[in-house]
Amino acid sequence: MNATEFTTLLLFCAAMTFSPGPNTTLSTALAANLGLRRALRFCLAVPTGWSLILLASGLGLATLIARVPALRWAITLLGVAYMLWLAYRLSTSARLAQADEARPGACRTLGVESENAPQRGQFLPDSPPHSGAMGQEAGKKWAAGAHSQPTIPKPDRLLGLGFWQGVALQFVNIKAWMLALTLSAGWVVNTAEQSAAIPAERLAIVSAVMLAFAFASNFTYALLGVLLRRWLAQGQRLLWFNRALALVLVATAVWMLRL
Repeated sequence: MNATEFTTLLLFCAAMTFSPGPNTTLSTALAANLGLRRALRFCLAVPTGWSLILLASGLGLATLIARVPALRWAITLLGVAYMLWLAYRLSTSARLAQADEARPGACRTLGVESENAPQRGQFLPDSPPHSGAMGQEAGKKWAAGAHSQPTIPKPDRLLGLGFWQGVALQFVNIKAWMLALTLSAGWVVNTAEQSAAIPAERLAIVSAVMLAFAFASNFTYALLGVLLRRWLAQGQRLLWFNRALALVLVATAVWMLRL
């Protein structure tokens, strides 16, 4: 692969990965709602999924999808349905989850205070007070405080996206398949309108470039989400922010139907 081809590949990958889409939207949403550590799993899932799709495309699967309308529509409809489901889940999320695990015995909250929950600076003991001086009244207060603590849902389940869900999402994203087909046709199989001499070597180069750009773009959007967390924690800002991102997912789903 000469310098001109490699430069063109870099520009193409930058334009395709850094432009807003379902992956970058979800990276921003996950980081804004759950923190960077939780969003990092999805940021790693995207390049993993893309690498697998690019490998499958090199084996001819993307060409098969492009040539069989029923298979293409099946992937498209699955992707659209998943995007709409994610958009619904995102549009109804209005609470920031804690990015770090609370230590055992500490009061866990989602930013919602309870009448009986301990206030800032107070500590909720791990075990109920013993009978005696404190008596039954103290025991009742301890029980009320313990049972009033809201339970934080598992972060991966908040939007239904963990590492493997992120990888699977790439396989129902028709844009990813068309991108893989373009890369295979333009940089792996053919070069300067001629058949490539060593397709396996070119596939390795293209895969490495795409993996780097896919992670860099999603990580950049995740950083943006983290920077907005403090601002989003006030009032109803997070709810409207999530609804705006949900609209982006809906628009992406509509766009996928027109491909």
